[in-house]
Amino acid sequence: MFLTNCTHRKLWIGLCLVLSLGSGCTKMLTQQAVDRFSKSLADKDPDGMKLAVSDQFERRALRREEALRDMEVLNFQTGKNKILEIEQVSKDEVRAKVEIGKNKAAREVVYTLTRDPKIQRWVVDDVTLKQDSGRGEVTRSAIEQLDLVMSVREFVDAWHSQEPEKILSVTAPELREQLEPLPPAWLTQLAGHVAQQTPQQKSLRPDARMKDDSAFVQVGTVTVQFQLINDRWLVRDAALKDDENTVRSALKLATALRQSQEFLNAYSAGDKERLSKVASKSFHDSCLVSADLSQAPVPGKELFEKPYEARQQKDSLDLILKSSTGAVVVSLDVLSKTGTTTPEKSALPLVSEVTLAEDGTRESKRLSSVFLHEAMVNLYSEALVARDVPRLQSMSTLDFRERVWDRVRPDVIKALPLPEIEAAAPEIFHVTYAGAKTEVTVTQGTRALTYVLRSQPGRMEIEDILIPVENRPSSLKLTMENLIPVYEFIAGIEGNNIQRVSHCSAESFNAMIWSQLSEVPDLGFDPIALLTLPLTGMKVDDKLTRLQFGNSKLGAEVQIERSEGQTHIHDMTLITGTGPNNRHELLATMRRMISGGLSSDGKIIQANAETTSSTPSKTSSLPRIQQSIELQ
Repeated sequence: MFLTNCTHRKLWIGLCLVLSLGSGCTKMLTQQAVDRFSKSLADKDPDGMKLAVSDQFERRALRREEALRDMEVLNFQTGKNKILEIEQVSKDEVRAKVEIGKNKAAREVVYTLTRDPKIQRWVVDDVTLKQDSGRGEVTRSAIEQLDLVMSVREFVDAWHSQEPEKILSVTAPELREQLEPLPPAWLTQLAGHVAQQTPQQKSLRPDARMKDDSAFVQVGTVTVQFQLINDRWLVRDAALKDDENTVRSALKLATALRQSQEFLNAYSAGDKERLSKVASKSFHDSCLVSADLSQAPVPGKELFEKPYEARQQKDSLDLILKSSTGAVVVSLDVLSKTGTTTPEKSALPLVSEVTLAEDGTRESKRLSSVFLHEAMVNLYSEALVARDVPRLQSMSTLDFRERVWDRVRPDVIKALPLPEIEAAAPEIFHVTYAGAKTEVTVTQGTRALTYVLRSQPGRMEIEDILIPVENRPSSLKLTMENLIPVYEFIAGIEGNNIQRVSHCSAESFNAMIWSQLSEVPDLGFDPIALLTLPLTGMKVDDKLTRLQFGNSKLGAEVQIERSEGQTHIHDMTLITGTGPNNRHELLATMRRMISGGLSSDGKIIQANAETTSSTPSKTSSLPRIQQSIELQ
């Protein structure tokens, strides 16, 4: 027994001496380690491979049975190995440059070997490969690549499993933070939607782009972003293929679902402090902060038990949630940390509107409409009665502003007749909700009016006011935009302002008449009296709008043309009595006057060359339409 123990001790000491000998022994032991690794790979021997690699290599790169198959996919070559160069990094680590194959097929790789303290021999700790990335040759760690491929497989399996714990186990903290609180139905639906586009395959050939602690891997039609955390590749996001209305980013969708869930829970609890954290500032400040939330109940927990539908809009994201009575649409805007609208997927979505749609009805109520329509109608009515243009501009839609309020001057707004708008508080007796549009019908004094409101992000605006009238459209917007040039013409005549008269006239009218005059001619009778008679009719066609003031015996017919969003007077007929001789077309009459001797300063040029006075008499020099008519 003693001799046997001594013999073992001598052999052990001898082996240690061999291991510590010069470069020749190191090269031999390195060659053996590389050969063991290469043979196990060629034989597809998982047990032999585990003996040929370090614990780190086994833990990170061989943890799944598909590992050897995936090593082939990563172009690990097998064949005769030749040590070209060895670098002694430390007493327990060497780095060897190895040539695999022969001649033109030969390929150089770098093996990193470490001394396994349990078996006291060199084992492969990593292999550095040169690969074509499609953008040039790059050097990559085999462990990192295999670890990433294993992580891809684990991601695919977990998200196909439809088990919340497995789904969460492969996600990075940023994504997990959004997914974990979600209702199970929503979590499994989101994961299942991604899994549909990432098929499970025996042979996985992911297209990976790695940089530092992040990697982008194309799996099926999904681009998966991985993040390296504590030596584990975890899923940070998954981007689906770019289809219309599809929310591509899983992280963005999960965050939107989480924000919507929090909003609905806070709304049901009446917790406005929590609402302020998940609602957009404009929606919260203008609508929710002072609202009685009980006026518009929103379903709560039942929404979390049914599938959702997500739609990506141009500047927002809509979640359509089903309830027992209809549907709830939660609209979210994406805001960056600076508060500006941005498409960044990492930015925080905030709820900007909620729409309630009930089965069996055509109504869809927006919360902003429910909470704001009464105040908007009252404020707009007050501003309209007061002819307060700045307030009217601030509360109107862009279309209403551009067509009416931005064009009307202070003297014209005071003169414009609005007999249907009485100075009385409106009393609401019916509200019709139609998504973004809300129609509020009121009695205002003795009149019935319908205020048409349009919901904008975080606010309501007046789109039009509908007035029950005969012989003309009910739209106040349409009526006013056609009356404005008429009352601009009146103001120009009153002020002898040829520029103002020209400004409200059509291009053809200006070219033939007003451009040839420096002041407004004396028309011989008062057109203002005819143009300010009550508006009794309006007909609109594709080219012209025809306004009727007064009646067929006394009044005016004005033709308005619309060009490039502006309305101008095309022509007008002044009616001073019955019969054709009392219908005076302004454009034709003034053309005859100009051709008959109207000077550029608005005066008639005397036909007699023997002028006796530089001041013309009223009877001979003032250009009167009536005089021109009598000559016809």
